[in-house]
Amino acid sequence: MGLFSSLSSSSSRHGSSRKHSSDQGSSTPAPTASAAPPAVANIQAEPQLMENYVTWEPVSWDVVLDHYRVIGTDPNGVDVLLGKTIFPFFHHSRRDVAGEKWSYYVKVVDASGTESAPSGKATSTSLPSVTAGQALATIGSFDRKGTEFQYSPKDYKKIVTAHPDQTITVGPDATPADVPYLLPGPGDKWAGSKSYTLKWTVKLDKPASKAALALWLIDTTKLGGVLDITVNDFHKQIELPQGATQGSRQGDASGEPTPLRPAAIEFALAEDTLKEGENQLVFTLREGGWLAWDALGIFAG
Repeated sequence: MGLFSSLSSSSSRHGSSRKHSSDQGSSTPAPTASAAPPAVANIQAEPQLMENYVTWEPVSWDVVLDHYRVIGTDPNGVDVLLGKTIFPFFHHSRRDVAGEKWSYYVKVVDASGTESAPSGKATSTSLPSVTAGQALATIGSFDRKGTEFQYSPKDYKKIVTAHPDQTITVGPDATPADVPYLLPGPGDKWAGSKSYTLKWTVKLDKPASKAALALWLIDTTKLGGVLDITVNDFHKQIELPQGATQGSRQGDASGEPTPLRPAAIEFALAEDTLKEGENQLVFTLREGGWLAWDALGIFAG
């Protein structure tokens, strides 16, 4: 997700003159054109999960920068203004789950509103999501919305009453309505400052030898957190990003812009982790504050 900022520009005067009563006949010189700022150099684009990360060398301090204009050329060859930023980087996020190829260039706009020539171009294809593959088991839709989950979007305090032992257990037929929309953590005083655990049993008739786990979140807290994950004998610990702490009262992060900070966590499981019959998936929020679910699932490949 890109961090965009547009500072209000301050125009500077060039070639202004005062007319006094003694020089009524003198002419006022025409304003001189402001020289264009230099173009940015060394633009690069790096593929990431469902986004491209674009970077470039910042202009020198000699340039009174107002902002950078980031332009992308879409898969159909159409140039699109993606955003404005004062930083020398841009996250072009929310790309298609199958991956998207874009080219990028940047223009400098200085405080007088003068625009530079375009930079060179950088091209990148975003990394595809595992959710584009075959789903083996899922809870929720991968759509940056958590409104289908239990108690969403505001009744989070009911989680404490419903799960006094801090454990949420669901079976193979679980739906989002069976899973609270938040998984609380030690940073949540309203939940007793304790770690909560989600235990999900998944039954597979034909397990894939190669599989991946996808955890999409609509938001996390500003505390971030550490999530312990166990799938049968496979263990992994994930550091959660710092979020906007808005997902406890809002369940939809699909709009753009959004006050929430959605995140997608995806990784491959060790080969042959899954087995025929019942598989146990356990998620424990070991540190930090709550996470708000968008969807979770296992995918082949």
